[in-house]
Amino acid sequence: MSQSARIARLRDAMKQRGLDGYLVTHPLNVYYLTSFRATMWNVVQPLDDPEGSLLVEPQRLTFLCDGRYDPSPTRAAGAEHAEVKSPGGLRKIAEIVADRTKNRVRRLGFEAGALLHADALALMEAVPHVEWIRADELLTEMRIRKDAEEQKLLEQAAAITDGAYAHALKNMTLGMSEHDLADVINSYLRKHSEGTSFNTIVGFGATAAAPHYEPSYDRKLEKGHLVLMDCGSVFKGYMGDMTRMAVMGKATDKMKKMYAIVLEAQKAVLNGLRPDMRGHDADKLARDVFEKHGVLDKYLHGTGHGIGLAIHEPPRLKQTFENPLSPGTVFSVEPGLYEEGWGGIRIEDIVIMQESGPKNITRSPKDELIEVAC
Repeated sequence: MSQSARIARLRDAMKQRGLDGYLVTHPLNVYYLTSFRATMWNVVQPLDDPEGSLLVEPQRLTFLCDGRYDPSPTRAAGAEHAEVKSPGGLRKIAEIVADRTKNRVRRLGFEAGALLHADALALMEAVPHVEWIRADELLTEMRIRKDAEEQKLLEQAAAITDGAYAHALKNMTLGMSEHDLADVINSYLRKHSEGTSFNTIVGFGATAAAPHYEPSYDRKLEKGHLVLMDCGSVFKGYMGDMTRMAVMGKATDKMKKMYAIVLEAQKAVLNGLRPDMRGHDADKLARDVFEKHGVLDKYLHGTGHGIGLAIHEPPRLKQTFENPLSPGTVFSVEPGLYEEGWGGIRIEDIVIMQESGPKNITRSPKDELIEVAC
């Protein structure tokens, strides 16, 4: 879908909400609408150091940005460029918004989750002639369902992530640190994509029991260690994410048993997914397997999360989430079991929900626990 088509959809959503204007400040949403990517594009920026914002009206687009950036992508999307010079960005942005909305906009939507509280208060004080309406959901809901082009980009990100795992297996050696192996993965991702979609997780043995873990410089790979690797690429802004396991040497019976249970749980979800089923129902498929085996207490997180321009976005596969897994949604399926002092096992794939059912775009082998010769 073109940027102009996305802007047209946003304008339709604005009309339905009774909004005469909409101020887009989330860097990912600005990119989604215009192809303009800020340097700190995953971070909400203070308006006194503005990366780029977009004022959307029914008949006009205004891109607010300082001279550090090339605004040509936004011009291609049909936006006028209003330069914001630093310092004083907040004051200038307020002036532009006030001028462009005067006698034109009564109800102005904004992204409360993508503005610092102090900036939001200052804008409201400086532009009092409009009613400021919190409307974060407009773009959140638009981005949930990925179009065909977005799905292709996510498939490419998944393929690069597959390559990183294969590269890690080839370069896994006794005595290397968790940080060393993470660097092997990160170097591959930087070479073949725009970088890492999050801080790569590598855990050896007992440290794999922490689902979100920072690799250590000091913990060394020993014979018999479980190895958990969770990583993802970035391709044209779209994220990859995958978790795979290995053992340095021979796997124990407990490792094989625990791995088989996690794999059974993941396959139960993958085989049970249906278009428009609820996130909590998908999550329950994994929990039922763990409960059957008496290990539900070792499951520490939800079964999955949406993925796209952000590494975690709607929909969610969690106990309390009613969100439907509609055609076009893209999400992870990543059950895991964790035991303090022993380690953890997680298996994660990325799925595109299609009209006909789920399409798994992660290709790395998982049918048995891989043993690395040492």
